[in-house]
Amino acid sequence: AHDFGVGDNQSSIAVLVALFRWTAWSPVVFYTQLFLSAFTCLSQSASKALIWKAFVVGRLPRLILMFEAVVNAEGITSIDWKRALQAALQTNFRQAELISHCDHAISLARKANTSQDDELLRSFSRDLLQTLVQLDQISITFAISVDSFISNDELLRLQTEAQDSGVDLEVYLESKFSPDINVDELSSWIDRVVNDDMCHSILSAVILRRFTTLASTYDVDALSHLCKVLYTYEVMLDIMTLHIKVSDLIFRALLFLDQYDCETV
Repeated sequence: AHDFGVGDNQSSIAVLVALFRWTAWSPVVFYTQLFLSAFTCLSQSASKALIWKAFVVGRLPRLILMFEAVVNAEGITSIDWKRALQAALQTNFRQAELISHCDHAISLARKANTSQDDELLRSFSRDLLQTLVQLDQISITFAISVDSFISNDELLRLQTEAQDSGVDLEVYLESKFSPDINVDELSSWIDRVVNDDMCHSILSAVILRRFTTLASTYDVDALSHLCKVLYTYEVMLDIMTLHIKVSDLIFRALLFLDQYDCETV
């Protein structure tokens, strides 16, 4: 998907649908191979392990939802997607060595890139199961059968912070990009953002919406602050590219430069 980026929903889903048709695999086999490929890439991702984890946990389940909707719309046959997904997960989670390699890669990348180590013992598989439960792609009963320590009502970690602040998650996330907050003081918060894969899609939408609004209203000070956050913490852009089309961001930036009256500076 390098020509358009995994954040391009339409193109990414077209690739999955084309593969599904071309292989003629059953849904169980297709999902088994899909997750096996993703886990293998994660296990071999070295310094990029946190971004691969963000893809596997925060992006892939949503791509699967959109893929299923497209296939279902064709009305060719009735498919029990939830059963197929659960069977595929059972098969892949039995590969203890592969899962261990994934967790090890994530642990090394987190130690090298963040200041936090409180979740080093938490397997990425638990976060994946939690995301799938929240999106109603698997049952909580199945998730508990795979990981008995998973919680039925576990919140997004940043969502908990938002509730403690008395606001919803989107408002909380957007408040962190206020010009009143020193960019250098965001380091610890960015670490928590990187670890909370389940909030990445919401975060990406918030940043794109804020960027679009600030560019459209020519709010130079606030826009420059947001840009400084994005280039200071490159991982934020990496996360965004998993969920949105980078071309949308570039378009807004170029439109701003084209229409802005530089004489007012």
